Amino acid sequence: MKISIIFIYLFLLFFTLSPQKVFAALYINEVLPNPSGDDNAKKPEGEWVELFNSGEDVDVLGWVLYDAEDTHKLVITQDNTSGGAVVPTNGWLVIYRNGDSDFSLNNTGDETVRLFNKEIGADLAPISTFSYSGSKEARSWGRVPDGSDSIQQLDPSPGSANMVQLPTPTLLPTPTKIPTPTKITPTKSPTKAPVTPAPTQKISSSIPSAGQALGTATSTKVNIPTSVLGQSTKSATVTLSATPIESNNKVKTLGSSQNNIFRILIGIGIAIFVFSCGILLFRYYKHKKIDNE
Repeated sequence: MKISIIFIYLFLLFFTLSPQKVFAALYINEVLPNPSGDDNAKKPEGEWVELFNSGEDVDVLGWVLYDAEDTHKLVITQDNTSGGAVVPTNGWLVIYRNGDSDFSLNNTGDETVRLFNKEIGADLAPISTFSYSGSKEARSWGRVPDGSDSIQQLDPSPGSANMVQLPTPTLLPTPTKIPTPTKITPTKSPTKAPVTPAPTQKISSSIPSAGQALGTATSTKVNIPTSVLGQSTKSATVTLSATPIESNNKVKTLGSSQNNIFRILIGIGIAIFVFSCGILLFRYYKHKKIDNE
């Protein structure tokens, strides 16, 4: 009988003095101290505390949350949770402040949140504690990964796994490939070739012009014997000079040049003929006169 009483006493002492060993798998996992809007708003707005359970299902109905002050408490009920009062295995349960005027989470300075399975007492140890310092609006503090000792500031994720929101990587601009400078080889300006005037082809004619014909026959000597009737006299030289016709640098046709030459020759022939006839008549009358004497 005594043995049974001792066993019962030890069993009750174990659960009374060491509740944290029984509920070692239950954690305050995430808190939202500074929500957008009123901190004391009705759920699902306002401040909240999330529990995470890595062990067997735990019913937390009637359990109590405290902030750093032992007099600031929030009792867990069916009305201020995200659904029921059981924290499932590897699951979460969110407890909302839901208009409570006693319990509050500090937005500045250090803060500690504590979970007890009943109202705090002198011999009662918390099931879980959670500490943070300061807060930003609409940013939560949470364990990463869930249930660990690492506490970081996060994007709120009530009722789901905590994840660190990695910053969106800034895309660095693709470096512009600098073109290799092209070596510019100076090009010599082409030497301007002297323009050689095309040779003027002279059309030579074998037919002399009127001026050339007259120039050639500038002087014509005619030797006329002066011996008349046996008397020897000095030969008389008759020079026929042909004066060139001024053409005023006008080119005459080939037919006109030939006609002019022909006329000159006829004129010379007539002159010689007349002169010869005159000499013969002179000699004839002279002999006749001598015969008459």
